[in-house]
Amino acid sequence: MPPLHLSASPSLPLDILYQNHITFWGFLFPLISSLYHSPYRVAGRELLVGYYSLFFYTWGAGTGPFGRPGVEFQGSDSTLDYCNVTVTYAHPEKDDAVHATVWLPFRNWNNRLQGSGGVGYAMRSEDPVLAAAVAQNYTVIATDGDHDLNRWSSKSRSLDASGNVNTTLLEDFAYVALGDAATIGKQIAASFYGRAPQYSYRSGCSTGGRQGLMLAQRYPTAYNGIMAAAPAINWPGFLVAEFWSQFVMTQLQAFPPACDLDAITAATIRACDDIDGVVDGVISAPDLCGFDPRTLGTPLSMGESSLVRNVCSTSLNCTGVPFAISVDWISQIVLQDPSFDFTTLDHKALEEIFTRSKDTYNKVIGTEQYYKLVEEKDPSVRDFYRFFEAPGVYHCRGGAGPVPIGPLGHMVDWVENGIAPETGDALAADGRRRGLCPYTLVSVYRGGDVKDATNYRCEEMF
Repeated sequence: MPPLHLSASPSLPLDILYQNHITFWGFLFPLISSLYHSPYRVAGRELLVGYYSLFFYTWGAGTGPFGRPGVEFQGSDSTLDYCNVTVTYAHPEKDDAVHATVWLPFRNWNNRLQGSGGVGYAMRSEDPVLAAAVAQNYTVIATDGDHDLNRWSSKSRSLDASGNVNTTLLEDFAYVALGDAATIGKQIAASFYGRAPQYSYRSGCSTGGRQGLMLAQRYPTAYNGIMAAAPAINWPGFLVAEFWSQFVMTQLQAFPPACDLDAITAATIRACDDIDGVVDGVISAPDLCGFDPRTLGTPLSMGESSLVRNVCSTSLNCTGVPFAISVDWISQIVLQDPSFDFTTLDHKALEEIFTRSKDTYNKVIGTEQYYKLVEEKDPSVRDFYRFFEAPGVYHCRGGAGPVPIGPLGHMVDWVENGIAPETGDALAADGRRRGLCPYTLVSVYRGGDVKDATNYRCEEMF
């Protein structure tokens, strides 16, 4: 289940799952484009601004040229008019060129800035995600950290000309560009509107979630609240660990088809679904599930919903395809050998890679047991940081479980009105509603319609 965290203090994190279903198509009208070189200051550091561009955009409803769909606002058929300011800058004595993009609504600005997160190796989301924020009247800031918008690979920028890790760009990706973006977004908004944002928020899932926790840790005053959904933290450890399934299958030369995993998943759900008192296709208490899949007499496999996807020409002829980001991290960042042959790995070599990855990069991009570590340092953690689990929800979206809805509103209420979220609203595809509970509480069924959230209570145990 993906972790959902909520925190509201003017300088500390707020994380929760955020999903947007709005789709857009854009009509671009460039009005102004100017090139200049001048100093630009971020957190007291002077940046070298090489290019500053200003565009006016209109996202129009209906169908645009080339048969592309038009804007689809939830509950609205209006167009979306905004200004796009893109700043290209470099850090002195560093060979980088970072692009920070700010989208500013022309009308009805809500006096808030929203930082938008990325996915995989891509530091920012695609344009429809930014447009969705503008549709909610936010000014939105995103940065590419001088990286291609390729979520699966870092090959274009991870190594320098000598074949060594490009430390500057790794640090831009890990945290530096994130802090820069918050300051740039506020300064651009202040220049455009004549007043600074009253509140600033950060939203993202997966890599975007990792970025949120990194901002809370390194730049605690950058945002008033942070939504860090399903945060992909502990990169140095989990990216190597994610290769484990592929490694085992290669060692055994056994690549079972996806139907094996489907059978094991179904058997596990049958065994543990009712632990929470409700049979709904979701295991809400995985820690209490003692099912042993070996009792099925079927080999374990990884299928379509997993990080490793076996490709089968027939049901008995399959080959493994490892998780692309894990392969990239190991070959490019840890080993600095783009042509590394993964079939040569043995247990000792993989353990050495795991250790080297953590030892080398934990201080740059790693965090561990985040909520519990924060709680150890500050027992009053729930005053500013809340963690919600969403059982049965896939990574960032989908799945059989109720998916969180309206999280940004909860965060705004906490930061601006002091109304801390006691539950997180969630809705499943089949209409089941649930109030997600703050860790360590669990959602206990009290009788009645299982689809009605009012029939559940947050309690200490099932």
